[in-house]
Parts: sequence; C-alpha cells; structure tokens
Amino acid sequence: PSEVFDIREYKEGDKLHRINWKLSSKKESVLVKEYSLPVACTTAILVDFEIPDALDHYEYMDALLTSVNSISYSLLLQEHSHYIAWYEQEKENYNIIDIRDMEEMYLATSHLLSVTPCHGANNLLEAHEVFAGHQQLTKVFYITWKVDERKYEQIERQFGQAQVEVIEIVPEQKLAHTVLKEEGIRDERIQYQYVSMANIQ
Repeated sequence: PSEVFDIREYKEGDKLHRINWKLSSKKESVLVKEYSLPVACTTAILVDFEIPDALDHYEYMDALLTSVNSISYSLLLQEHSHYIAWYEQEKENYNIIDIRDMEEMYLATSHLLSVTPCHGANNLLEAHEVFAGHQQLTKVFYITWKVDERKYEQIERQFGQAQVEVIEIVPEQKLAHTVLKEEGIRDERIQYQYVSMANIQ
C-alpha cells in the first residue's frame, strides 16, 4: 500500500481519483494527493535527461522515451511494480511515479514528454539518493547517453547489492565503434547495453 505524503496542484494527466476535493474547495484550486512508493517496490527506472550538444535532440528523446516505455511495459507484463524517476535540472525538480498498471505508465509518459533535456550535468543520482535512497532496490535500470567516472562511482555507492543495467542511448556511428568499458568495469553487478538512436522507429 501507498501513503499520502504530499498535496500539490493538479497537472494535466493526473488521475481524478487523486483529487482532494475537500481541500480543493477550501483553497479554490484543484489539488491532488501525491502518494509515497509501495513498500514492496524494489525496481526503479532512472531517466537521465542530460544530453550533449552534438546529439540530435528529437532523435535522442525518441530513443530515450521508447526505451523507458519498453522496459516499463515489459515489467508490467511480468506483474512487477516499479517506479520511474527523473530530475528536471532547469526547475530543480525531482519526480517519481510508481507504476502498477498501464494507466500509471501512460501518466508517467505524459510527464516525461514535457521535460526539457539539459545540456549540462544532470543531478538525477544526487536527487534520487536524497529523496528515494531509503528504497531497498534489487534492480535498477539507468537510461542515459553516457556514464562517466563520476556517475559510475555514484551508481556503485548508491545501489548497494542491486543489479544495475545501464542503457546508453548512442548515435549509430558510435555504436559501431564502441568497445564497451568492460576492461574498466570493476563491479559485476553493473551491466551495460547500448541502444542506437537510428534503430528506434
């Protein structure tokens, strides 16, 4: 079960049953209940919106969101609840949505579509550690364009004994010449796979 941990203003796509009608009438503004994550939620999809200037914005976002939806849908088919989290650097806003059914997956997608990627460092891992570091995760999907040394060390430290799958969204030309950093990988819990932007339809 989830518990209410915040009240915020209504956003397009929010479920009607989450509206706090009594408080909304008092405040003369539509307010919704924000729930905490289910206790049993042990899988996370972390979406890193950092993007280098050289990458095509639309192709990258298409590949990123397609990857998120593919993983989330696959987990739901296995009846595996999870959450999707991301950080909006421009607004300094950490977002997390627990996913237990298709409706919640579509809600998360609608929010992700409105995010503006950042061209500098994204503080997703730092924000996740502050707001959701108490979660005892067993599986983490981290979707990004690149895991540098700083991010790698944060992943190693932050996720304890969880299995981490890093999905890097890369241009086709990079994919063809990528020799994975397997030589530099120090932790067997962290696995890599690459998604070519050109292969996303």
